[in-house]
Amino acid sequence: MNKLQNAQLTSQISSDGVLTENADKFISNPAFIPAKANVVNGIAISLNLAKTQDTLQHTSTAAKTASRNAAISFTFELASNITTYAIVNNDVELMNKVKITATKLNKMSDNNLVSRIKTILSCGTDNLPELAGFNVTQQTLTDGLGLLNDLISEMQKLALRKIELNEVTKNLGKQLKITDTLLKIMDAFVEPKRISDPELYSLYENARRIKKSATGRIAASGKVYDTETNLPLRGAMMTVLRAVTGKSRTSGADLVKNVKIKSASGGFQLKSLPTGTYIFRVTYAGYADQEITVYINDGVLSKVDMALSKIASTVS
Repeated sequence: MNKLQNAQLTSQISSDGVLTENADKFISNPAFIPAKANVVNGIAISLNLAKTQDTLQHTSTAAKTASRNAAISFTFELASNITTYAIVNNDVELMNKVKITATKLNKMSDNNLVSRIKTILSCGTDNLPELAGFNVTQQTLTDGLGLLNDLISEMQKLALRKIELNEVTKNLGKQLKITDTLLKIMDAFVEPKRISDPELYSLYENARRIKKSATGRIAASGKVYDTETNLPLRGAMMTVLRAVTGKSRTSGADLVKNVKIKSASGGFQLKSLPTGTYIFRVTYAGYADQEITVYINDGVLSKVDMALSKIASTVS
């Protein structure tokens, strides 16, 4: 799995774990049991796909490597024998077709190696009667063809495994999204606990948070501007905090990020904000601070426009 998929699956398992440990707090709702069963089934499917993916990713290539090495060793020897015959008979054209070093053979890609072996075997077949005195016989060429076919077979197996791996990886990505959608249904069961059972809410929210922070999805966008003139306030400072009941909202663990508005239009975009409630606070010299509360829902772009008012000047 890539980092994002691993984070998603880890989050889903952790989230289900929190729900399992606190099932008694939701069991009175008849919709909870089937909804949780769907999540469990979704996670099971993801785990099975992840296991298959891991197996395919770590499939040994030893058989293909062995076939390749055997084919290279044979081809170098055959090419050397044919080259010797070509030199003795001053056959420059044949020599140019078959002459090759072991180093060059080893550096070739699999496909180029197969092509080169076919050429050398063909040269051996075309000149077979004359090559009898140079350790090249029909049996030699038959053995070479067998080694070539073994290499091609191992290459095809690996190619099929790669196709299967790509398909499994794609299906895993789809399944993780499906399970996350199922977990969003569970989010609705937990959301009311934000006030009545903040400890449970925090446990569940933390379990869900790690995946979404990796998505890079734009969660909120907007602009900061002057209330009266509608002109953008470039250079304003925005602080984004998690809204947690009963806690300070100024810094520390609740601080999500500080953002300086750099766009000439006063616009901004914020990525990777997990579902939850946030405090957006903006300050700008000569203007009254502005603060609003925004509920961010994962997958839904929230518009957050901040209008600031100038501080009235006092004349003494």
